[in-house]
Amino acid sequence: MAAQEPSPPSSLEGNKPGFPKKILANNLEDKHLCNSCQKILRRPLQAQCGHRFCSFCFYKLVSSGPQKCSACIKEDLFEEPTSILKQGGAFPDNAARREVEALAAVCLNEGCTWTGTVKEFEASHEGSCDFMIIMCPSCKELMRANEEERHNERECPERTLNCKYCKEPFLLKNIKVRIFSSV
Repeated sequence: MAAQEPSPPSSLEGNKPGFPKKILANNLEDKHLCNSCQKILRRPLQAQCGHRFCSFCFYKLVSSGPQKCSACIKEDLFEEPTSILKQGGAFPDNAARREVEALAAVCLNEGCTWTGTVKEFEASHEGSCDFMIIMCPSCKELMRANEEERHNERECPERTLNCKYCKEPFLLKNIKVRIFSSV
């Protein structure tokens, strides 16, 4: 299980790039892709040139100043000043947001059978799936979220126990030292 990466937290704040393409239950249309991260649009903005970006991606692009729209250049549509991305040069694309949020979605976590819409995924499943991979903050082992309690109580080598004789807390990894120093 150590080969997997921890699952990302939820992002209702719009502080991350798009959704993974694989969450869609049906075929993906290019109009639902961010022109920066190439993932499914999250909090879409439409630039003056007409290209769509996740709000996170757009603000990251223009954070260091105005940028030429790479999608305009790629499509040979570049024209100044329309194809220059800059702060305040994009607006929330509510039509695209509604379209994306209505798309059928599935959970990518192995063993999870959740299905719903992208909107439901973001609001109530992303970041809270029992099958997502998380990291133990103490021993750094990767596990499924639904295994965390058992791990913390029975498996974590960094867990704290109470001595059955003096009731003092100690780390499990120090148990041999504890046993021999009590004798």
